[in-house]
Amino acid sequence: ISGRKSIQCSSVKVAPRSIADPVRHNTDEDAWILDVNPEEDMQIIDQLLELQQHDQKFQEGQKDDLDRLDDMEGEIEAQEGRLLQLRDNLKVYHNMKDKYERLMGEVHSLESEKQALADELEKAQVDPTKGCSQAIKKKLQKVEEGLA
Repeated sequence: ISGRKSIQCSSVKVAPRSIADPVRHNTDEDAWILDVNPEEDMQIIDQLLELQQHDQKFQEGQKDDLDRLDDMEGEIEAQEGRLLQLRDNLKVYHNMKDKYERLMGEVHSLESEKQALADELEKAQVDPTKGCSQAIKKKLQKVEEGLA
């Protein structure tokens, strides 16, 4: 009868050692945990935090740069406005200068004519046969009114 208890069963399958032996499975996990270096992990975390801080500073710097760029664009537009106003003022100045020079030319011409008429009047008054002093006096008066 004792021989009957040792019957072999071919339908029973044995699982691989790691699954069948729970102690062995925990040993693999323990080995993996033992392979982990907490100092290296902390260095990696520190590096990641540092990268994140640099990225945040970069983004803040970009925002500041964009704000400064907007400010500079506003200043440029204001300066362009002032330059346009200066250009218009220069055009007005040049027009006034041209008109002044033209008027000064007329004044010099009238003064020359006045001097010529005064000389002619003086000659006419000294020698009444040379010309009509009344006509010269009228012309001289017209020129003096033009100068006034």
